[in-house]
Amino acid sequence: MGLFEELREKFNQAADYTVKVTTDVTNQAKIRVDLHTQNVLLTRCYENLGRACYDHIKNSAENEAVIADYVAEADRLEKELCALREKLAALMGNSICPVCGKDVDETFPFCPHCGAKMPEKPAEPEETEEAEDVEIEEEVEEDVTEDKADETDDKDDNGPIDN
Repeated sequence: MGLFEELREKFNQAADYTVKVTTDVTNQAKIRVDLHTQNVLLTRCYENLGRACYDHIKNSAENEAVIADYVAEADRLEKELCALREKLAALMGNSICPVCGKDVDETFPFCPHCGAKMPEKPAEPEETEEAEDVEIEEEVEEDVTEDKADETDDKDDNGPIDN
């Protein structure tokens, strides 16, 4: 394999890595927007539930069915929020504490917020994709540095240029 083929391969690997990172960042942003939207909907649901409860107590209104509907909707929205938080945490290399619900680096054996023991993750293969990406970046940097050194040596071998 020639130098240009190797360089092309390295550039393709670097481009693939860039696409992967960009995709991850985009997915994180989409999930954050969804989280915000769900939070707004949950807040509105709580406001409507509070209004319905107030009317029920103040005016002796018979609206238990309306209150039950708001409670069911709030439960559904909370489940969606929990699922979105877990998805975002996984994309960021974190996990959710089963006790306090906060983001925790998945390498931590205990939650730094509440001290609860974090569930153990299944063993991963020795070489992860991230480690491969770092190796690819290092190889590209080494190859470029070697190529520049070769070019400098070639210029030195030609001697001074007369005009």
